[in-house]
Amino acid sequence: MRKILIAATAVLLSLPLSARADEASKRAKIEEMLTVLKMEDNFTLLMKQVEQQGRQMGMSMTNPSQLTDADKKILDNFMTKLMAAMQETMGWQKLKSEFIDLYAKAYTEEEVDGILTFYKSPVGQSMLTKTPQLVQQSMAISQTHMKEIQPKLEQLTDDLKKDLDAAHAAKPKP
Repeated sequence: MRKILIAATAVLLSLPLSARADEASKRAKIEEMLTVLKMEDNFTLLMKQVEQQGRQMGMSMTNPSQLTDADKKILDNFMTKLMAAMQETMGWQKLKSEFIDLYAKAYTEEEVDGILTFYKSPVGQSMLTKTPQLVQQSMAISQTHMKEIQPKLEQLTDDLKKDLDAAHAAKPKP
């Protein structure tokens, strides 16, 4: 009886170690998956796009033809500070462990294995290579349609404001 109790205790004590080992294995596979998916490269690209949009925003705040060298220096200083703040808060190294946690909750280890198998395959690699360009082209299509609907959205927004103003004007004051 004592041997059974000792054996059962040993098994129970080893379960957390096994679970931690399984979790470590899963996390390592997810980290590999994120590498195969080129997540760090995607974040670097995203940061470059944010910088480009920030520069465009800065340029739109003034007439670009009137920008002096001093103005350009101020804009560059702003962008340096903005990008440092973005990198500190949203850089890949900052978010990586949170992404691993996110994927670990969403996928079983078997699913991660399947995802890795697919993305390491020639078809998966082709998809990874083509997806950024497809996303860019998809965004261009969406932007074209947004330009088409923009006047209608503005009219709907104006109508909403008028309706709200009319509703508030008609409301009896206490």
